[in-house]
Amino acid sequence: MDASYCSGCGSQFIPPAPPSQYSAYPQQPQFYQLPQQYPQPSTIAMPQYAPYRQAPGMPPMAPPVPQKSNTGTIVAAIVIIAIVIIAALALSMRQRGGSLSYDSDGDGYPDTVDYYPTDPTRHTQYSPSVLHYMQYAWSYGGYDWIWSLTISGSTYSSYRELSHAVSYHSDYARFVTETDSYVIAIANALDSKASQMGYDDYETVSFIMAFIQSLPYTVDSVTTGLDEYPRYPVETLVDNGGDCEDTSILLAAIVEALNYDAVLLYMESIAHMATGIWGSSGISGSYYTHDGRNYYYCETTGDGFAIGTIPTEFGSPSAVIVEV
Repeated sequence: MDASYCSGCGSQFIPPAPPSQYSAYPQQPQFYQLPQQYPQPSTIAMPQYAPYRQAPGMPPMAPPVPQKSNTGTIVAAIVIIAIVIIAALALSMRQRGGSLSYDSDGDGYPDTVDYYPTDPTRHTQYSPSVLHYMQYAWSYGGYDWIWSLTISGSTYSSYRELSHAVSYHSDYARFVTETDSYVIAIANALDSKASQMGYDDYETVSFIMAFIQSLPYTVDSVTTGLDEYPRYPVETLVDNGGDCEDTSILLAAIVEALNYDAVLLYMESIAHMATGIWGSSGISGSYYTHDGRNYYYCETTGDGFAIGTIPTEFGSPSAVIVEV
């Protein structure tokens, strides 16, 4: 089916089935009090995980043993000649538009291992043996935050190999992997730092939103060659960004891992997605009501949007509530 264009963030969506009975319009709370705590389930025990998976250290390589014969010299010469021939063949293949080791963007990474084959500035290699060393930087509460994270290539590859097809609104729910060990580790790390800073629940969610809003906005057709490619949270973290549904899914997964109640808000009229988080009526801002709960709008594709703030250019769009 044809893709719809997001006038707000530039994303393209495959129009799902007609809206279900979960459509709602944003509302304004009647009271504007100081932020109160988000209601949280009290019967769910938080699983415990190690904070991060660290890469094992590589043993030092033994120094080469000197050889008296000239065999090594001959072998080295043969290797150099072979490298020159292979490079020449690769250049010729690229000029002819061949597929074997073809490098579309000329960044030195063949398309077969280049996750961004048309973007010369990015080349995260799609390989189970690769360890992804990520670093994120954002600002919140008058502080600049820098955070490093290592994600295994096998975990990233396992999500890449899953289906990314979306046919209905409800299909987006399966991308919210709040039980993934990395998601839980990230959620616990952010929550722990928020606790050290003395943040209440409202500020904790705002702190997490600021982290996700800092991720670069990317277009699926450029980064994947596909018109629509919803990412799992681990993919968004390794790819260091995504479009509106990718970052909304990431936020929903992290806050769900911390036992906040979240939904995805799909605004079909503008083909845009955001996250909704259940909060008390004392919080200032726009929310959508579903099953008697107020889910406050959380924008993830731009810096500085507070909880409950819908970008002005969006107006007051109706939204399909996607339970996760």
